[in-house]
Amino acid sequence: MPQASQAVPDRIKTIAFFAQMAALAGLLIVAIYFSWLIYQAMVNGELADRFLLDQMEQEFAVSSFTIGQRMVIIALFFLHELFGIVALYAAFRLFSGYRRGEIFTLQAARQLRLVGWFLVLLAPVSTLMETAIIAYLTAIANPASVKFDVSLSDGDVYAIVFGLLIVVVGHIMYEAVQLSDENRAFV
Repeated sequence: MPQASQAVPDRIKTIAFFAQMAALAGLLIVAIYFSWLIYQAMVNGELADRFLLDQMEQEFAVSSFTIGQRMVIIALFFLHELFGIVALYAAFRLFSGYRRGEIFTLQAARQLRLVGWFLVLLAPVSTLMETAIIAYLTAIANPASVKFDVSLSDGDVYAIVFGLLIVVVGHIMYEAVQLSDENRAFV
């Protein structure tokens, strides 16, 4: 028998509310940033070109892009953001469940593991995204001389380690809930 929702103390509801709002704020910031970048790419090409080149922190022989090229770069640039968005949405749902009293449940454990796995995936996807953008930019500048640059930052390592720690906690929580449910059903 699955664990039922329980009465939630006001303090937990308050903490979960603020955590939920933090996840929502993160989602809104990414949405606004992405919308602004798309708008700039369509309307103000020169500003978008400078911004995209500045983001990559490298010098390229290209000073401007077509709208299509800008869109490809933006799509690659935000590919890793999708993993962050999914993690933030899973966190939002997790804390929403906490506010309803769904704290020690299988669903809460699954949501926690989902947050962890998407945090882990941010690092390799971010690295591959940067590699793809640099290759694409160098191919635009000189198709005969495509450059590949693969790097892993300390932030990527932290994301992997903390993500795995969150996954482990999610697994422990999942097993504990199952054990508790089995004990409750046995008695």
